[in-house]
Amino acid sequence: PETVCAGRSSEDFDRDGTGDLLQFYMKDGTFLEIPNNEDDVVNTQWDLGSCFISMGVHYWYNYFAIVDDCQEFKPAFLLYNGGVLKGWGWATFGYYESDTYEHPEPNVIGAFMNPVPPCLTQIGTDYGLTTQHVYFRDEIEMFC
Repeated sequence: PETVCAGRSSEDFDRDGTGDLLQFYMKDGTFLEIPNNEDDVVNTQWDLGSCFISMGVHYWYNYFAIVDDCQEFKPAFLLYNGGVLKGWGWATFGYYESDTYEHPEPNVIGAFMNPVPPCLTQIGTDYGLTTQHVYFRDEIEMFC
């Protein structure tokens, strides 16, 4: 995190690329480091969703604990392909406009999250859902 805030030289960027890890800044001031290898996700609070061809295998933060109360839903998800972290994204309640957002209908949520919490289907029906995927590389073939 210190490197992100302080910046890097051109030589650093040429040597290291955009970055070598993904971390989320948590509201308690800590950083949650995301495993680069899918095998290392097993012992974390990230729960396996589903593989969506062309997007990758989705993991959702502690979503198995959500049944009827989506107040605890965490909006971030991870994307793995071939066992390697390839990206991440946001899934938010509501319908927001942008060319980079997607709006999955409630009937397709099961394609990337299984099982689907009933409260999530209801919120999607009532208010809509907005997602955004962020990939580390421009890979056309994401077969999971």
